Amino acid sequence: MSRNIYKHLYAVLSLALALLFAGCTDEGEGLFPNPNEGTASYMMFRIVAPKTMMTKVVSRAVPDVDNTDYWGDAYTSEADTDFDNALLKNEFNVFITQTDGTTITKLRNLICIETAVGTDNVIFSFSGEIPKDDVETLKTYSNAKIHIAANCGSDISLADGLDFSHAGQPSATFKAIPMWGVTSFDFTKLQPGQNDVGDIWLLRAMAKVEIVIGTSGDEPNLITALASASVANANTQGYVLPQEWSAVEHTKSLSYENSLHPLLSSAAISDMTPDDKTVNKIVFYLPETVNTGETTEITLNYTTDLKGNESKSGVIRFAKYENGIPTDTNYDIVRNHLYRFEVFLSGKSNQFIINYTVCPWQEYVVNPPTFD
Repeated sequence: MSRNIYKHLYAVLSLALALLFAGCTDEGEGLFPNPNEGTASYMMFRIVAPKTMMTKVVSRAVPDVDNTDYWGDAYTSEADTDFDNALLKNEFNVFITQTDGTTITKLRNLICIETAVGTDNVIFSFSGEIPKDDVETLKTYSNAKIHIAANCGSDISLADGLDFSHAGQPSATFKAIPMWGVTSFDFTKLQPGQNDVGDIWLLRAMAKVEIVIGTSGDEPNLITALASASVANANTQGYVLPQEWSAVEHTKSLSYENSLHPLLSSAAISDMTPDDKTVNKIVFYLPETVNTGETTEITLNYTTDLKGNESKSGVIRFAKYENGIPTDTNYDIVRNHLYRFEVFLSGKSNQFIINYTVCPWQEYVVNPPTFD
């Protein structure tokens, strides 16, 4: 069986900023002392949540998503939730590294100093203090990097093996999606007081999966509610950092062929149910998983409530679907992507018909969740 190769992940990144948070304080006023007073040095950076941007790519992640040469705008009104963009304050880490990813120091006393909401984006400004003992060392680096590692612990090191153990639905131990991003800065220009780094784009380390009741078709859908879902043979652990994370100067320059970084931890995930708001959708989250053949094939098992108090179970494959039927072309589960399966049960054939789409995970939210 063949599998689709995602290329030019920068197209995903430019469409899918992950960090949206409020709870920022204006206590940052006066945070930066006069640069001429010889006081501490601070780094200020911004996280921008943009409106959807159409970005042309050479090779699209999944064929037949639409009939254009562009990444789509299919989910701008419904793809995200507060959970998707949540950031845990005590697990928000900012590292300064050499060009090869070796850590030099870590920012401390991080605060959100401003939130600006415009017609096209939401901008969050953050500040962090550089430890005084590291200031002179940093001034020798003309092209050091600033990495953000979020929602993956507080006492962590920035390394290939930085991992997490989350899969399935949010819980008391799965409170937010791990994220990472990077930019570069010329530290030979470092001054006391405020130093503006610019924008940092973040990438979620997990994929989002939705099973929804289909509404299209020439006949009524016999499914009235989704009852439960489970997953077989998907990884339950993942790496926060993509492959080749240390080789890129900016998040958007990361390409797919240098990014897929699965952590082999295949297991079953069960007891996933709709949320309290609707019985029309089951949503869960998965780490990256390579899906190359029958032994590692990923299946989604679900039950439905039908008219007449009946129930029926079916299987969904992570594969290319044609006319509602899966083909032998399997797809990997890739970070920062949304996978949606629309399920339709035909009364004529008594067979499930699946409409499958995958796209970059994107949303414009003017009321971001609390940064806590």
